[in-house]
Amino acid sequence: MKKSTNLKKSLLLLGLTISSACFAKETIVCQSKTLDEMMLYLDTGKLKGKTISCISGDLWAVDGNSCSANGYYALHANSGILFSFVKSWQDASDGDTLTYFWKNEAGILFSASGVLAGGDGVEFYLNRHTGKAVFKNHVLNQKVDFFCSKIKKNKV
Repeated sequence: MKKSTNLKKSLLLLGLTISSACFAKETIVCQSKTLDEMMLYLDTGKLKGKTISCISGDLWAVDGNSCSANGYYALHANSGILFSFVKSWQDASDGDTLTYFWKNEAGILFSASGVLAGGDGVEFYLNRHTGKAVFKNHVLNQKVDFFCSKIKKNKV
C-alpha cells in the first residue's frame, strides 16, 4: 500500500513540475558554482482560486518542489499535497509544512518550514536587479550563492 501512495505522490509532483514548466509566464534558472540548480516558475496557473508560482531544485528540501500564491503560505499535508492557503503562519497546524512565496519588481522569495522542510526550514531569495540569489538551509546551517537568468520562451 505504501508503494502505491509513494508512486501517486511522485506522479503528482512530476505532473506539477511539468505543468509549471509548460505554463509559467516566467521561468528563471539559477545555478551555483557547485552546479546545484534551482528553477523558479512564476505565475504557472490557478489553484484553489489563486495564481501560483513554484520552485524546484536539488537543494529544495520540500520534496524537491513547492508552490504557493504571492503573499500566502501554502499548507502541505505530510504527503506533500498542497491543500490550503493562509495569510499568516499562525493559521497553520503543527503538522503542516508551509511554503511561503512573495515577489515584486525587486525580488522573489520562497521559504518553507515544517515536517517536509526538515523543521526550521529553507529559503531562497533572488534579487531581480542583480540576478544574484542565495539559498539558506537553517537546519544544516548551509548557505549557497546562485546566479539566475530568465529563460526566453520561443513563440509558437
